[in-house]
Amino acid sequence: MIGKFTPFVEIPKAEADLKAILSADFYQQTWLIMSGIVDQAASEKYHDPATMQRFYDAYMMLLRFGLVHRESLVEYAENSWFKQETASILKGDAEAIARTIDRLISCNPDPIPDFSSLASEAASFDAMLHEKIKVMEEEAFIAALPAFPTIDLTKDAIKIVAVMPATFPEYGKDTTFRVIIDYSLLSAENGVVYLGFNKRELGQYNLLEELEVPKGNGRITLQSTVQPVLYNSSQDYLWAFWNNSTTDFKAYVNLSANPHPDSWTPLAEDTANLLLEE
Repeated sequence: MIGKFTPFVEIPKAEADLKAILSADFYQQTWLIMSGIVDQAASEKYHDPATMQRFYDAYMMLLRFGLVHRESLVEYAENSWFKQETASILKGDAEAIARTIDRLISCNPDPIPDFSSLASEAASFDAMLHEKIKVMEEEAFIAALPAFPTIDLTKDAIKIVAVMPATFPEYGKDTTFRVIIDYSLLSAENGVVYLGFNKRELGQYNLLEELEVPKGNGRITLQSTVQPVLYNSSQDYLWAFWNNSTTDFKAYVNLSANPHPDSWTPLAEDTANLLLEE
């Protein structure tokens, strides 16, 4: 328990883990957890003791994150060329947070959870947390996309604007890709956009998803789950050389007339390389 100003090196291992938590965005995630708890508490008009206890626990964890963060900064400041007034401000912040923790403990004698018990307490909020993080990431991602159109609207055309995620954690593991596509269809009254991946051979694409589109243009999204494949044989490198391509796992889209024969040539097509996370 951190209830007073303590040099970081003296914090027990269970508390020292908070330093790693700070560098792993758990501080932000705890904020999101608490945000969800606050929303639930408000919907319950703050009458549910269990929810209020979770709110208290999450707030205490945020305070303890902040305390450990500032204590580590104080230690750094005292052993560097920081101005003395800067070190004093940091130390004052740490002591103020510690006093707040002490006052809260005196008001609520129940044990304050360590990180593992907070995770247990917040288990029911995992789905909400992941959804909020996903929404935030998607909103930022979509806001950064180039404006429509990214293609020539005077002809049949298609382009992969972006793939989310653009990387994958490992080969052979199911990964869901969302592909944002701009298209322009002029030569047919009706068309279909296909999404595929080279999941069996480097230069061949298996069509997994489709969406019918009318004559005109627009921006659409297709989604599919697939296992990325590693292509690293000598034949793969030779094929890539002769076709001015790469050996990367790829997303593929094409725009075709609808209907079309079993064997047909697309009106337009595009690919995007999907890379292994570094």
